[in-house]
Amino acid sequence: MSNIAKFGLSTPYDLYEKLKYDAQLLLRQREENAEEHRLEEFEAFNFFVTAWHLYKDWLQGVSKDKPKHSLQKIQKAASEFREIKDVIRNIANGSKHFELNEPAKVILGDREISSVYSWFFGPQFAIDTKSFHFLMYELVDIIMAYFEWIFDDSKQVAVPIEIIEKLKKARELRTERKKYTSIK
Repeated sequence: MSNIAKFGLSTPYDLYEKLKYDAQLLLRQREENAEEHRLEEFEAFNFFVTAWHLYKDWLQGVSKDKPKHSLQKIQKAASEFREIKDVIRNIANGSKHFELNEPAKVILGDREISSVYSWFFGPQFAIDTKSFHFLMYELVDIIMAYFEWIFDDSKQVAVPIEIIEKLKKARELRTERKKYTSIK
């Protein structure tokens, strides 16, 4: 008998399937009203908490049943994903806990319309770090591409260029926003 209570999630692959489900719920087309905004907040909570624990506990923990090259890929992407990891951790922990012991490395702003994603899906939370600006669905897309790469043992160990390009765009948006806003 295991010393950990779990609802059928026993491998990193199981939690990855849950993350894909959480992303589908979050990225669905929704009506623009208070009830849908609240559901989106709940779905975002589930997504970011699952993503953080998949990254931190399940992939880097002692589980033997994980993708063959996952640790090597995590290490390879460490520099490109440092701030993304901080965003995932800060949103997950900030959502779970009433207060945090360390300052947040991310600013979670109001909903806005400022990209193709937001024109299609409606206003989304703005997320800023020292180097990046995302709308929430753009960030979810990057996080899902990252985990898809981690879990696909047929893909090369090098970080996919599509992910690097999306991060480059988010970095450029952050630079532009610094010019025109008070967000530093």
